[in-house]
Amino acid sequence: IENSGYFFLASNENDSLMLERAVYLQNQLGIQSQLIDKNYIQNKFPFLNCNNIKLGSVYQKDGLMDVTEITNFLLSQLKKNDISIINNIKVLKLLNDNNRITGVETSRGKIQASNIVIAAGSYSKEVANTVNIDLPTQQIPQQLFLTTKNKYADLLPVVVFLESGLGFHSQAGGILSGMTMKKNDAVKKGINHDWTFKHCEEAVKYFPDLINSKIISEWWGYYD
Repeated sequence: IENSGYFFLASNENDSLMLERAVYLQNQLGIQSQLIDKNYIQNKFPFLNCNNIKLGSVYQKDGLMDVTEITNFLLSQLKKNDISIINNIKVLKLLNDNNRITGVETSRGKIQASNIVIAAGSYSKEVANTVNIDLPTQQIPQQLFLTTKNKYADLLPVVVFLESGLGFHSQAGGILSGMTMKKNDAVKKGINHDWTFKHCEEAVKYFPDLINSKIISEWWGYYD
């Protein structure tokens, strides 16, 4: 875990107001996030184009976690405790007997269990619906790319431009970038190369040096 800080940047009045309210609430709950002005932002990130930014917020103790590393750690702990892992199996529905969950029905048959944890990410709502539980979540499509090494990577924490949902952070010496997809750009699952061009145009606008980088990997999926 790295305490890199999360910087949220607003370029319009609505997003600025949202940041002010968010920071107020966070401070009330003991989280010492703070509002930052345009001059601070531009001095902090001289390699980013922040000309249209009006306000920002940051909590310096926010950090990044290596998803692969934590997944492998959890896997090792499960194996150490002799917990079975079944791969390539689909959960079809939860089993319910008189309003009590009794197990799951899978593509390989039924599994009885007195306790079940739904950990299906953005598909958790679909699983819960099989027993008429309505989880208040939605799937937000995301398409991300990772670039070749960039000279500013070590200087970059997590930066999110709220208006477009564009975000950057360093990874493996390169820049990982994502941007929230519009509904009409996410009509089907999988990589949308037209969206890749839109994403790149927006990314270069805010991070001009990316014009000198190449995309080495790209993937698509959902955020909760």
